[in-house]
Amino acid sequence: MGEGEPAPAGRLGSQPLGSAQANPVRDEMNRLMFSLGRSVLANKIVVVVAVVLFSMSACSATSTPGLTATPQLVATRLTAEVYGRLILVDDCLRVNTDYGTSYLLVWPPGFTVDIEGDVVKVVDTVMREKAEWRVGEMVWVGGGEAPGLEERTRQSVPAHCPGPYWLAGGLEMPGTVRNLILFLEFKGVQVESTDEATDHGFSVTGKNILADGERISVYEFANEDVAKAEAALVSADGFSIRREQGDEVVASHLSWLGTPHFFQKGRLIAIYVGDHVRINDLLEALLGPQFAGGD
Repeated sequence: MGEGEPAPAGRLGSQPLGSAQANPVRDEMNRLMFSLGRSVLANKIVVVVAVVLFSMSACSATSTPGLTATPQLVATRLTAEVYGRLILVDDCLRVNTDYGTSYLLVWPPGFTVDIEGDVVKVVDTVMREKAEWRVGEMVWVGGGEAPGLEERTRQSVPAHCPGPYWLAGGLEMPGTVRNLILFLEFKGVQVESTDEATDHGFSVTGKNILADGERISVYEFANEDVAKAEAALVSADGFSIRREQGDEVVASHLSWLGTPHFFQKGRLIAIYVGDHVRINDLLEALLGPQFAGGD
């Protein structure tokens, strides 16, 4: 998933210097923080503080008398993360974790969700992010566990869908380099991003990451369709890439010092050359069976 803006310096609720007057924006923020803090003490909270906009005269450097500040509360988000398998039971969208908890996903204001068959499309209108998930795949969701829901949020939850509740606070798109790194780290693998660029004949330049010392080459394309088209250029044994150039088909031969394994999911292609069973199994668990390479 998929971060809020940092809060300004100073304690929330402290009296501004040189002023002893009441501040309605500050007081409302204090009330919200106190109410929210009582219900989610175990979660880290990122607060995007209210923005106060002042209208200024277009022809003068001084403010126009009589104009009133307009408070706009942007967002309050939880920043923990949950990882698990996305399931849909009785129209209740849940994440099943590997430690036995099944969270009902709850979407606060700012998110839109559209479910068509086994495809779940989520849009975060605040952070301008979107994700397309499929029921049955492993997903990351930012946010936090909510012991209870505010009345406005509760009204958006179907009455027949029980908790525990996961109040969404961010999205993470499957089939990306970031998602791969998060998954490996979640599984206890030490991951190191390198500055090494790599080129195996695809239309974009890739980079290398190290997973417990094993090198994985990763390529992230513009979208899933492009990634699938690029994957189709790789020979079944993983030792050449065939690309059309005009009326000809040109094959680029690849040399490996070990057994190549090619994986593709979403807009990601990952290449692992080696025989580390756990690394290969983890890549297959996240990205599906290899589409090219050796045994």
